[in-house]
Formats: sequence, structure tokens, C-alpha cells
Amino acid sequence: MSVIGLITNPLSTLNKKSGSALARALAGNPAVRIAEFRRPEDLPPAIERFAAEGIGTVCVDGGDGTVSAVMTEMLRRPEDGWQPRLAILAGGMLNLIAQNYGTPGDRLEAVRRLAAAGDDPARLAATTIERPVLALRTGDGPERAGCFFGAAGVHDATRLAHDRLHPAGAKRSAAAGMSIAGTLLSVLFRRGEGSLHAGRPLRLEVDGACVPGERRLFLVVSTLDRLILGLWPFWDQGEGGMRFIDCLAPPRCLSLALPTFFTGRPWRWMRERGYAGGRARQIAIWLDTPMVLDGEIVVPEPGKPVRLTAERTLRFVKV
Repeated sequence: MSVIGLITNPLSTLNKKSGSALARALAGNPAVRIAEFRRPEDLPPAIERFAAEGIGTVCVDGGDGTVSAVMTEMLRRPEDGWQPRLAILAGGMLNLIAQNYGTPGDRLEAVRRLAAAGDDPARLAATTIERPVLALRTGDGPERAGCFFGAAGVHDATRLAHDRLHPAGAKRSAAAGMSIAGTLLSVLFRRGEGSLHAGRPLRLEVDGACVPGERRLFLVVSTLDRLILGLWPFWDQGEGGMRFIDCLAPPRCLSLALPTFFTGRPWRWMRERGYAGGRARQIAIWLDTPMVLDGEIVVPEPGKPVRLTAERTLRFVKV
């Protein structure tokens, strides 16, 4: 009998609502090893325990922040060492990573399918995908893994969702949509010093080349295959595992540029008016305001660059 690991965050949105029903339903199941992730220090010993048992599939039951934490631990391990398949269950608020690489359907049934598939190597191989993931380093700190990074206006939109929309009851894509709309309205109708329209100080370097501009409306970097609400602002040019889109502030012709954020096909005039995008191998950022990695707020080290790469890949299974 194949054994799988389950890392569950009892503080995630769905687990708090259900009283950790998934973990309770699987307790005592000989095919599942369960580890709770409440604090950062809970994760390394759980990963080591799964590695010692040679578990081939690790389910992650939580939101994007939980998935990011597990991926971070995976990237800290040597590439030629234990590298299980990750099965992402949608247990959080937005679940952007689960929408891309997750195991669909009811979470309990998904775990049971994964346990059964462990005895069918051909089925596992056919449903496993390999994708690059972001590695973010702030100053001299350790690397953190993720799939979606945002700065400047992205941080403002995230704080709006966290502070106002989620407490008011807006959930998932609805909260994301309202936060994006609220941020755009702020850009279009609030002007002056300190407004989002004026941008946030941010210097950018892509693959060793400086991108002009000192203030930005937003910067987005991702390794995902799709975003929420049909958004796809990335330009398909260049090389590298990361896609990025960058907009200077104050923005020029923003209302005309908005349709391209759903098509990934920029107008010819956009580059001349402060928009840039494409693929990249390395990105360096200098900023003094918080940023976002998979929905979690990250604070940069003063005066030190934030560096992004996507050189490592992880395997995701979607049984």
C-alpha cells in the first residue's frame, strides 16, 4: 500500500469553517501521514519525517501562503535528494496556485484518489506536471518560494482585500475583483502626492539591464499558467521561467492599455509610454515599500535589492 503525506493548515479559510474536517476524517487512515502547520517552525520537522519515510506524494491543504511555505522547504533541499510530487488542495481564500496546479474536487475525495493512485505509477506519471517556481531573496535573507509576486499597486490591492473586503464577507475571486477595481478607481480619480496614481518608488533591473523609471504603478512577476478573472497581462517575448509586466507612474493611457491585460497582446505604443513586459531569467528590484508573494506581505530590507529567479522546478500531481 502506498502512503502519502498530508500537510494541513488548521487556520486556513476552509479548515476554520469546517473545524478541520479533512484531518479528522483521515485520522487513523494507514495510507495517510498527517502533519499540522500552524507556525513556521512546524514545517521542517514534518518535511523531514516525510522524507525519512520516502513518501512520494505530499498533499498541501491550505491557502497560497501555506503552499508557498511548503515549496520553500522543497527548494531548500538538494535537487538530487528527496523531491516528492506536490498535490495542492484548495483550502484557502484565493487558492491561485491550486487553480493552476491543484487536485480538483472535494478535498477528502482528492486525498483518497491520490492514495489509490500511489499504487499505479503510470497513472501518477500521466497526471504529473513540472513547473518552475519563483525564488525570492530579500537582501541577505534566505530564499522564499512562490508563484506570484507583486509590488506597488499590487500591495495596495492586497491590503484592501485583507483589511476591508475579507472582513466584510467578500470571498475569493469576488474579493480579488473588488480590490482590483478599487485600486483602479483610486488610480483614475485620486491624484496628487502620495496617491497611487503618483506611484511608489521602485527601481527595476531585468536580466542585468536597467528598466527606465523611478516610480511604478505596479509590477507583477509570475510562473503560473493563468491568473484570476481571465487576467493575462504578460507579453510573450524574451526567454526565462518568469513572466513580468511593469507599468510606470504616473500611468499614461491606462484606460486604453487595460484591454491588453486580458489578452497579453500589447499595443505598439505601450513600450514608449511606460509599459514593459516579457520573460526573464533574473529580476532585481530596489524598493522601500512592502510587496506580496502568494498573498503574503513581505517587507524588504532597507537599501538592499530584492532578487527573483525561477531556476528550480517542482512536480505537481492532479489526479
